[in-house]
Amino acid sequence: MRRCHGSMFIGLSVVCVAIVPQVARAQKDMASCKVVFEAGQKEISTPNHSYITMNLGPGAPTMSESITTGRVRYLRVDGKWMRSPITPQEELTRTQSNIRDAKAYSCHKVRTESVSGITATVYSVHSVTEAGTVDSQVWIANGTGLPLREESQLGDVGSRISTRFDYADVRPPAGVQ
Repeated sequence: MRRCHGSMFIGLSVVCVAIVPQVARAQKDMASCKVVFEAGQKEISTPNHSYITMNLGPGAPTMSESITTGRVRYLRVDGKWMRSPITPQEELTRTQSNIRDAKAYSCHKVRTESVSGITATVYSVHSVTEAGTVDSQVWIANGTGLPLREESQLGDVGSRISTRFDYADVRPPAGVQ
């Protein structure tokens, strides 16, 4: 699996892992996306707890969680926690490769707003990938450069992924090795 935008989070984060740019290099605008890419890479190596809501088609949204300790990522799927088979370092290496190999990306600042009392700059991110088009908004904390929130729309099918990141008091889930 590959990671979007580098959390992106992407969450970044967990589901968006499979959607990575793989189209024409001429459309890549690395300069406009530098802050977004750096935030995504920083999220991978910084302990955090992410909360993901996925609307991938008809029916009720799917909820998931991810906890990253900096060395290990844990995933909560169908209410059960498990250790991810991919380490954050492997994910970071893969993300860096995906950014390097990306073909179409553009980013721009949209506005500044508060997320849970933290001032953040909102970036709009557009990518065209082998899997389709992804349009996202990413809230990046002005003080830390860490992503606080991400909202993504996957292509024309209306699938949406919403991720919220929490960096306070992050601990591995109880009972998971």
